[in-house]
Amino acid sequence: MPGARWDGIGRGISELERYNGERIAYAGESVQGGVATVMTRVKTRDGADLRIDYRMARAGDRWRVADVVVEGVSMTANYRSQFDKVIETSSFEELLRRMRTSAATSRVAERPGS
Repeated sequence: MPGARWDGIGRGISELERYNGERIAYAGESVQGGVATVMTRVKTRDGADLRIDYRMARAGDRWRVADVVVEGVSMTANYRSQFDKVIETSSFEELLRRMRTSAATSRVAERPGS
C-alpha cells in the first residue's frame, strides 16, 4: 500500500480505549445456535451514543468473543480486508513485517515518559 500508513492490529483497540471510563450500558443479546451477539451502548463525554456489539461463538462449554462491531463496522472484516490487500500486493511475509513493526512502535509509545 504505497503512501498509506500501516495502522496494524492496535488501531481498533485504540479506538475502543478512547472510550475508557465512560458510561457503558448493556442493550440486550440474541442467541442463535452457537452464535450470540451482546449489544452495548457507550455514552461519550459529548453525549453521543456509540454502539458496540460483541459477537460470540460457542467453544465447548465456553463463549469466546469472535468479533467486535463498532457502529456497524466489523473489526474482523476490517482487518481481513487490510491483510488481504497487503498479501495481494506484496506477500504474507510483508504483512508479518508490517505487523511486527506496528507492534514494536506501539510498545515504544506505551512506555512511560514516551
